[in-house]
Amino acid sequence: MSTDQKRGSREDHRPKEEEVSRHSYIVTLLLCFFIGGWGIHRMYVGKVGTGILLFLLSSGGLTLWLLSLVGVVGGAVDGSLDDESYSEGLSSMIGFAIFLGACSAVTVLIDFIKICIKKFKDKYGLVVSV
Repeated sequence: MSTDQKRGSREDHRPKEEEVSRHSYIVTLLLCFFIGGWGIHRMYVGKVGTGILLFLLSSGGLTLWLLSLVGVVGGAVDGSLDDESYSEGLSSMIGFAIFLGACSAVTVLIDFIKICIKKFKDKYGLVVSV
């Protein structure tokens, strides 16, 4: 195989100029890294529906976690933490909050890796690349 053929095969994997998104690679990467849990990076590239879903996942998990924290503190203050049904309900709420948070974290991690390796696409299927 000649050098030109090898070089040509490498260039085939790069997105062509018309296949590259107009959205900034750096902005998308920074949004995902710093506030990716709220889906802002997805909304930035036009994936508003999944961005809102990610926002609701994260916000729901955070809300449940805060409510369970209030429940633990409130239960410790008034002594109802010793009640078995109260503790059971609190445990299931904490478990569900952890589940929602884990779903959100895994989604953001996958998006971050895809952005880093330049495989993340915008609303129109164009690669967000430099």
